[in-house]
Amino acid sequence: MKSLTIYLLLLLSISLFIKIELTAQSISNSVQDKIDEFMQLRMELAACTTNEEALEQVVQFKNTNTSFIEKCSQEEALILKNFILLEEYNYINYICNMNGDSEKLDALFKKIENQKNINEEWIKKHSSEGINKWLYATAADVTACYMSMVSSISATVKYGLTVKDYYEKAVAQDNNFSYALVNLGQWNFFAPSVAGGGKSKARKYLERAITSARNSAELYFAKIYYSQLLFEQHDKGSSKNVLAEAESYFPSGSFVPRIRNMNSKGVSLFDYQLNNSAVQPETN
Repeated sequence: MKSLTIYLLLLLSISLFIKIELTAQSISNSVQDKIDEFMQLRMELAACTTNEEALEQVVQFKNTNTSFIEKCSQEEALILKNFILLEEYNYINYICNMNGDSEKLDALFKKIENQKNINEEWIKKHSSEGINKWLYATAADVTACYMSMVSSISATVKYGLTVKDYYEKAVAQDNNFSYALVNLGQWNFFAPSVAGGGKSKARKYLERAITSARNSAELYFAKIYYSQLLFEQHDKGSSKNVLAEAESYFPSGSFVPRIRNMNSKGVSLFDYQLNNSAVQPETN
């Protein structure tokens, strides 16, 4: 009996050790504040009148915070670099496609591919130490971006599952992680039910993203995507109301009016993302 008790205690201590080993690395309060600052910037970029102006503000944020990022831990720096590169990608991609600049697009693809590889190597090397939820989420974003640029069935299957896995690991750390919940909502919207996706699952994730949002920027993006899910489910009245709620967090932005204009033509933001990722929604 005594030996059995000792054995059980040893098992318990081992399991607790493993749990501690797999506990995610924390980020500093200053880095969390910087992430929140960048999320606010992402929302406010909707007030820019041109893609070039928006890109300039992203580059300005990067340059202003270069020394801050250099003082961060490697994981914290990687999170911030993921955010910045993804936002640069959004606007460079629009500009290059409008101008037909294939050389810059090729260079952009290589940057995204390189960042994806850096994320993968970090996660593989440090998984036993615990990966922070923000790194899982932004690594998923970069991988999804890369996947959209490769455009092959095999890449879609391979990287699509990786993206889902990263987001789910992020949410497993924090059930109220609004940023990852929004992106899981998008993943499930586009994934067929046979692959574990579907609109009903997408709706649950987006509803959770709204109730879990910590600030106006998180509410802004969560409600935009929820409004478009409602639009796809033919609940046009509720969709219109939720979109108006999103707009209330940043009334001077142009993104919501563009979405509203698309909706008036029977097109959702999800349609746009699927079919016109290289072209911004029209304003008229």
